[in-house]
Amino acid sequence: MSRGLAGAASRGALWLGLVNLLSKGSQVVVTLALGVFLTAGELGTVTVTVALVNLALVLQSAGVYDVVSRTSEEPRRFAGTVASLSVTAGAAIALVTAAAAPRIAEAVGAPGATDLLRVAVLSLPFTALAGVQMAYLHRNLDFRRRLVPDAGSALAGAAVTVATAALGLGEWSLVAGLVTTAVLAPLLGLVVGIRVPLRWSTSHARSTVRWAAVTGPGAVLGLVLLNLDYVVISRALGEAATGVYSFAFRIAFVPYVMGAVVLGGVAFPLYARLMASGGEEAMAPAVVRFLHVLVATTGGAYTAVALLADRIVVIDPRWAGSAPVLRVLALYGVLLGAVLMGHEALRASGRPGLYLRAQVVHVVVLLVAAIGLVRFGIIGVAWAQVGAVVVATAVVGGMLRSAGLLGPGLGRVVLAPLLAAAAASALHAAAGWAGLLPPADSLLGGAVTGVVVLVAYCGVLALVDRPLVRDLRAAAAR
Repeated sequence: MSRGLAGAASRGALWLGLVNLLSKGSQVVVTLALGVFLTAGELGTVTVTVALVNLALVLQSAGVYDVVSRTSEEPRRFAGTVASLSVTAGAAIALVTAAAAPRIAEAVGAPGATDLLRVAVLSLPFTALAGVQMAYLHRNLDFRRRLVPDAGSALAGAAVTVATAALGLGEWSLVAGLVTTAVLAPLLGLVVGIRVPLRWSTSHARSTVRWAAVTGPGAVLGLVLLNLDYVVISRALGEAATGVYSFAFRIAFVPYVMGAVVLGGVAFPLYARLMASGGEEAMAPAVVRFLHVLVATTGGAYTAVALLADRIVVIDPRWAGSAPVLRVLALYGVLLGAVLMGHEALRASGRPGLYLRAQVVHVVVLLVAAIGLVRFGIIGVAWAQVGAVVVATAVVGGMLRSAGLLGPGLGRVVLAPLLAAAAASALHAAAGWAGLLPPADSLLGGAVTGVVVLVAYCGVLALVDRPLVRDLRAAAAR
């Protein structure tokens, strides 16, 4: 990797990290607010609603954003055609979903979500345009300009959600925030100069549809993976159980979004450039380096999440049942991040078919495991997630290796974070045996414990993983 590309990747990761810190950090505030103001049943209903909207969102985009990063055509004109396709699809899906909302809500075991779904899908055309704006920025590794439209709209939506929840609007508060975020995102993009005029080119449309025909189903399956558990729990155990499970999942998902999604967003356009200039030989070392940083960073966050899971009662004692699920999902989150990075590499290298096959395997294993283990309650579904992602990790790893996309040093990627996590866990256990841990319902005590766990993890990691320290120092110097 050239110094120029490495510098662009480092700066991109920092800017995208800041964007996600603000936008996803606002979602943490939303999660806490929902935990205070909503009942488990209300949270379950709105969780199913958002899951359905997200599925519709992926159907409208159908994986087309990747093609903006890969195209050899003039990028702005090409993106204009992609935007026209996506906005039109979003509007059509919104109309169909609104008309079929009662049947859809009944089918997923959440009849109370009908009206919520009808309003929430109004966001789809706006989200479509904003997504193409972001894809255009990613192609140019221009992550700085994402700050205002992405973080700004998310903060505004979070403010609307929290305010309306406090006023007693219940599950409607999250829908209000969702629509606010969707409408503001493309408008703020225009304010900062991200202009992708809607246009049409038949040749560009054909290229987009050809790519979407392969990657689109994979993108849909990816979203199914993130929401299949909700549907299984909702149908088998009810909306209240879905709410308890989803509260744990929302918390467990934060390190994944802050780590894997940020690094994946930087990695894909970088991988595409390396593949175009030097093929697999140029790309393979970068894949391992991104995996290294991902596992090291999210490993520490998930260690803290697992060790502090019982302290979820600080938010409200009603969520005590989420703690065991949160501990299990911490392991799931680490592995899911690694799978995501593998998917980015497969698609960027021009192997969308492998990506699709990997997603199919993951969905099938998860579906079978979730249906089989739901009789053990929400903890059974959490373990189904872990089992499925273990299989997916092995499958994607094998694909990367056979394609020549994994460079040397993979053992260090896993071993050093494992040692650091074991050391932090041992310290936490020793403090518990000695009676030094503060009560689970102490907010200050939980914060101090979390800081100590993270410091212990980072300290051990710095001692046993000197190459990572050198890479991070070099990135900071750029």
